[in-house]
Amino acid sequence: MEPAATITPGRLRRRKRCAGSLMACGLSVLVPQAIAESGEAAGQNLPHIEVLENGESDDVRGFVARKAGQTIRSDAPLVETPRSVSVLTRELMDSQQTTTVTEALRNVAGVAPGSYGRRGWDDMIIRGQRTTESIMVDGLPMLTYWLAQEPFGYERIDVLKGGASAMFGNAQAGGLVNMISKRPMAHAFTDIGASYGSYDFKQVTLDMGRPLDAEGLSAWRLNALVLDRADPTNGVYQRNYWIAPSARLRLGRDTDLTLLLSLNQREYIRQQGLPPQGTILPNRNGQLPSSLFTGEPSAQPYQGSQLRLGYELEHRFGNDWKLLQSFRAQQTELTGTGVFNENLATNQRTQGRSARKQDFNVTSLQADTALLHTFEAAGRHEMRVGVDLAMSRHRVQLRNCRIAAIDLFQPRYGMPLSCTTMNQDRLVNSYASGVYVQDYYKVNDALLVQAGLRYDIVRSDQDDYMRRTQRSQTDSAWSGNLGLSYRLPYGFVPYASYSTSFSPTVDEVSVDGKPFVPDTGRQVEAGVKWASADQQITANLAFYDLVRRNVTASDPLNRGYSLQVGEQRTRGAEIETTASFGRWQWTAAYANTLGKVTQGLPSQIGKPLDNVPRQSLSLWATYRFRPEWTAGLGGRYESAKRGYSYPYTIPAYTVLDASISYASGAYRLGLNVKNLADRRYYAGGINDRALTVGDPRTVLLTAGYQF
Repeated sequence: MEPAATITPGRLRRRKRCAGSLMACGLSVLVPQAIAESGEAAGQNLPHIEVLENGESDDVRGFVARKAGQTIRSDAPLVETPRSVSVLTRELMDSQQTTTVTEALRNVAGVAPGSYGRRGWDDMIIRGQRTTESIMVDGLPMLTYWLAQEPFGYERIDVLKGGASAMFGNAQAGGLVNMISKRPMAHAFTDIGASYGSYDFKQVTLDMGRPLDAEGLSAWRLNALVLDRADPTNGVYQRNYWIAPSARLRLGRDTDLTLLLSLNQREYIRQQGLPPQGTILPNRNGQLPSSLFTGEPSAQPYQGSQLRLGYELEHRFGNDWKLLQSFRAQQTELTGTGVFNENLATNQRTQGRSARKQDFNVTSLQADTALLHTFEAAGRHEMRVGVDLAMSRHRVQLRNCRIAAIDLFQPRYGMPLSCTTMNQDRLVNSYASGVYVQDYYKVNDALLVQAGLRYDIVRSDQDDYMRRTQRSQTDSAWSGNLGLSYRLPYGFVPYASYSTSFSPTVDEVSVDGKPFVPDTGRQVEAGVKWASADQQITANLAFYDLVRRNVTASDPLNRGYSLQVGEQRTRGAEIETTASFGRWQWTAAYANTLGKVTQGLPSQIGKPLDNVPRQSLSLWATYRFRPEWTAGLGGRYESAKRGYSYPYTIPAYTVLDASISYASGAYRLGLNVKNLADRRYYAGGINDRALTVGDPRTVLLTAGYQF
């Protein structure tokens, strides 16, 4: 990426008015006409941002992000923000040829993604705590996690670490992931790509857009993807279809409306993992191949779809006021039959199996509105006051199935499944509302104070059709955060913060039907950030202490049900750095994480947290050695992992990646090799009967044409 001073005339910057977006409080009314008229009468100059010809704004340059406004809900620079926030940019993901959200998150310190393997959803652990349910899109919670997202559809992926409930309400203690959708741009473009790789990977992509007026203030965009791939595990496959049209409309000089629509359809057989005996533990019959499939190819594949329709509205009135409003309706469906490992026979070759037919259906509406006011009062304030509403209808039907055991060393498939016993049949209707206030207070040129306070009420009504029972539960909580940062000479910014989290437990049930209290947490964090004078190199050193309470665990005596017995604590240190200068770009991350169970079942107390490596390291660097040629090299390391849910140790591993790319005029060509040495490793443990196999060496070739 060329620095701003050397941008060629063919990539001249275009100025556009800020077509921002965010928040909604009503489900039907966009904005009162009186407000629109008052803004028009004010006739104020509109804010603008600089946008390069390739759509990259001044807030993002190559691998480096300077701001993350939708994730921290402020225009404050990240270097001054008293929280750990990691941003995975589009250029970083493209340079690595990222095909899953899990792959992208490997670049973030303190994040352990993909512990459950290639199972069709995005699972992640942040700072030792499971945060799979805290996935957001464009600043609104997804409310469902069991259908993987398509990274091609997002401009960047932000990771906010620690308690975030003061900003977003329902969020788990470890943090959250916020994915920012691709938006229309001010210029015309078309980008066509095709990829082919190992295990019959085939993908075709389209990304195109056109302005609707001479200034590019109104525009549309369409990005789409078709993917068909096999898998290193025999019998496993994946087919994805993604389409996302969007439009930005200028509704008068002070009002912008962005419409966002997406359809994500997936069909797949999931990877189930392998037993520890014959992989990391001895098996009297020999070593099991990594390609072994312990499931059943004849089982019903998983078929899922997710349809999202929403808008984001920004109205400016006066010099210092904005109304920020967003809304999303979402429909998610997933059906399929999972086959699971049971106990291994004493001969260590006959693997018991069970199966479950699963049917999930979730409909949700979310709306959020905020007023943003910038004013001077003993310093500069950026104050945001808002209210959000959400409602969802969640239907779950689970049927237990019977299936024969499998011989691990001479597997025979085509075994019949009998799915007659209903295990769960319930409907949960949830209603949530939250009121919040946040202030970024710039006391002077050096000192920044960030404070937020929020009150949430969540009500859930559950119908259990198997037991013919009904119950209602109402939870409420105050959440807050407070942070301080101070800018020192030479770009150093020390900071400290305190934050809390609040996550109602409404989707899990106990065998006796009793409701669970909310999952809560608190985090103390301190560190120092640094940015070079030209903002082309950044670094962050963070220390934290995180406690999560009211943790649920699987009921050991009743499969499919949970117990709420636990408390977990994580302490650690993290270092991250990103750079985009001259011919170099890099991102590097190191984490030292110590997590353990402090309260729980007697067999769990004092044990380390599942799938959390004590030390982890990732690195990816690219160098443009000729104007058209760029080489990349990197890798990742994880120390050995233990857990409280399984009795074995997952060995440490190191994996190397490399790339070479060519770009000239409208054409580009890229070759990426992941797991260069074809290292056999294991990504995580599921239970005492299964652990997940890591990705072997894969080669991916991509060709593209832009016009």
